[in-house]
Amino acid sequence: MSNFLVRRLVLAIILLTMVFILLAPVQTFIISDQNQDVLSMPVPVGHGISTGYEHSVQLTPVEDDYRIVDNFLWLWEERVVSHNAGLPVEAPRNGSFSMGREWMHIRGGRYHWPSFNLRIGNEDLGKNWMKIGKSSVLLLHRIFPGKRLTLKVQEEPVIFSIMNSQKHLLQKGE
Repeated sequence: MSNFLVRRLVLAIILLTMVFILLAPVQTFIISDQNQDVLSMPVPVGHGISTGYEHSVQLTPVEDDYRIVDNFLWLWEERVVSHNAGLPVEAPRNGSFSMGREWMHIRGGRYHWPSFNLRIGNEDLGKNWMKIGKSSVLLLHRIFPGKRLTLKVQEEPVIFSIMNSQKHLLQKGE
């Protein structure tokens, strides 16, 4: 083969690889406030999101850990301090319930959703917070008091996920 053909072949391979990478599907985590995205970011499979709040009756903390897998938010673990007033008292089907020194852990259960609504309280009721991956804790009850946020995962090409990325909410962490 001539040098000209080899160069063209290498260039074609490089261009096709770049197109493939830019159009490869990725999972995008999105938080919306009344159909307006306040956060949008590409996330790897298994990315963790934690939420927490103060239970309105028990006035004890409740924490939920989610993982993003296959375009769903999977409830990975729930932690509670007490199990009265509607809080879990036993293991879910396909899950486990265990007692630690400070928390009761409910793991598994195969609960998953492509999206769900998160009702945010305020300084008096709820005191909701969120942690996305290794970011700092977002005090949602101060940023969005009394709002309803929608958390969702969708698959889109990596180039669109990066171009539409909005991360300024993560800079409001406290």
